[in-house]
Amino acid sequence: MAVNKRQLTLILVFVTHLLSQQAFGQWPIPIHFHEREGLVCGKINQLACDSSNFIWIACEYGLYRYDGFYFKPFTVSDGLPDNQIVDIQIVHNKVVAVGIRGGIAFFNDSVFRQYPFNKQIYEAAKGQIPVSGSLHINGNRVSMSFYNLGTIEV
Repeated sequence: MAVNKRQLTLILVFVTHLLSQQAFGQWPIPIHFHEREGLVCGKINQLACDSSNFIWIACEYGLYRYDGFYFKPFTVSDGLPDNQIVDIQIVHNKVVAVGIRGGIAFFNDSVFRQYPFNKQIYEAAKGQIPVSGSLHINGNRVSMSFYNLGTIEV
């Protein structure tokens, strides 16, 4: 069976297409996010992914939630303890944000709720910045580490 030039071209295009689709499955395509996509964050301090597959970005200018299409910013007006978030963790399937002064807020479906003992944390922290990733919640007890103060528990 002889293959003419047109059939050979179609076969080559088909094989090239299959190989390119296979390559997409093996090598991720780099994605860059900038201010034009809605991410105005400054320095990124922490990333977390919750059970709903939202990506949370704790950063210098607030907190952002990425749903795969859009960035939603959260600030003090949404219940955050500070506009600069140094830590974000998923604790018992709840998103917990820690501000620059050590204040804690829990995400409740649409807004953040302040931790009732933030005032005691602010007084104990004495202006120190919490160590990233040091928040531990055990029942009603919260412990957090600071560089110069060690660990405080409320």
